[in-house]
Amino acid sequence: MTLNWINWICASLIIYMRYITSFLFLLSCFTIGAQEIELDSSGQLPFLTLANEVNSWKELRSYEGRFRIVMPGEVEEKSYTLATDVGDLTYRTFYCQLPLKGSDNLMYMLSYVDYPEGAIHSDSIALIPEFFEATMDAAAQSVKGDLVYSGTDNYKGYPGRRWRIDYLRGSAVIKTRAVIVEHRYYAIQTITKKDKNLNLSTDKFFESFTIFVD
Repeated sequence: MTLNWINWICASLIIYMRYITSFLFLLSCFTIGAQEIELDSSGQLPFLTLANEVNSWKELRSYEGRFRIVMPGEVEEKSYTLATDVGDLTYRTFYCQLPLKGSDNLMYMLSYVDYPEGAIHSDSIALIPEFFEATMDAAAQSVKGDLVYSGTDNYKGYPGRRWRIDYLRGSAVIKTRAVIVEHRYYAIQTITKKDKNLNLSTDKFFESFTIFVD
């Protein structure tokens, strides 16, 4: 992959992330600002909570998107087309937003985009690490956050990563699971307050992701 391709992917991702965060009003949802993490009755940090999402999970299937996933509420869909020098990129996003009070996560999202021939492919083993590094950097830049964790997370032989970005002065967390299937890039994300970032709802959401491969 050339440097021009990396720059192009980063630029398109930053534009898209700015669009989606603006549309979903993520920043305004966290105007409460940074709060101290409260200790439970035993004096320990809260760990692995499962809040009111527990009884409301619904399955979402997209045959066009070739995936299945579950989300804890009504799912809405948005698409955003970005014109580039090599053609239009259409990002499709499925999301579920929950009230801040009593929920493990404020937002559940799945997005995907098909990159053009010659940009990136899941078979490009030598190029995949560079692609993910550029993607994570662009994602952190788009919300003025800090990348605090990343690790390999392949899916049925397809290359993948997981990472965490802290933003809003450390009071909010975006967790991402990303997979490249041929020319298609999937990103599964949750957004929550920092003191709720360890929760079973994120695990359930991420692990429910299934891809239909022709």
